[in-house]
Amino acid sequence: MAGDATPKQIENRRTVLFWALVIFLGLVIIAIIGGIINTVVPKPRTAADAAAELVEQGNKEREKYPIVEHLPIKNSLFTLGYQFSDAGKKLTLKVTTTETYLDSAINKLTSFGVDLINYALDITSPANPFLSAYIVNGESDPTTALRTAYSRVESFQIVKIRAVSSSGEDVEDAKNADYILARTTTGREDHYNLQTYRVILKKDEASRWTPISNPSPILNIYNTPGVDIEIIRLANQL
Repeated sequence: MAGDATPKQIENRRTVLFWALVIFLGLVIIAIIGGIINTVVPKPRTAADAAAELVEQGNKEREKYPIVEHLPIKNSLFTLGYQFSDAGKKLTLKVTTTETYLDSAINKLTSFGVDLINYALDITSPANPFLSAYIVNGESDPTTALRTAYSRVESFQIVKIRAVSSSGEDVEDAKNADYILARTTTGREDHYNLQTYRVILKKDEASRWTPISNPSPILNIYNTPGVDIEIIRLANQL
């Protein structure tokens, strides 16, 4: 019959179909391998990728530490900056100024309305006059204990003192208080070196009032360890 294929034609058709199948399977395998490579091997980072990552990192930092939105600040009076450590888990505020403008620098930090209790504080200058100035004493009266403890600090003054319970409630008789919160100053206004420092005192086993840590312009969870954050906030509000 005219429509019947010869054995040679049939063989040729089989060969064509075989290679067509081979090519198809090859393309499928190439596509599968390409998908695996794209999944396993990351694409090269582009400048746009790096920029996007920096923007995302900046947004996370501002969300967790809103103070970075306002820093750094550098002028003729002081420099305010910040530094991350512990893989971004800790932010330290950096302050550089003089005795004359320390209070101004601290006031600038607090003016942004950000709770600074979770920020570490590093004042590179001026030096903290209370470091290594503490004098051990056996005073049971908190005001006397505080004055005696820092009697070696120049022009040391207690500006305000507050006795509170462990829950932060005011206590009339300091003998019954759990904490003494104090705002103090050192230096003199007429010498242009007046500086404000805050400190929290607690009774030891012998009922003597002693500072929990060195006085600081701003108290936080790092320089005042082991104290409830609400107590620290109250001290910063003095």
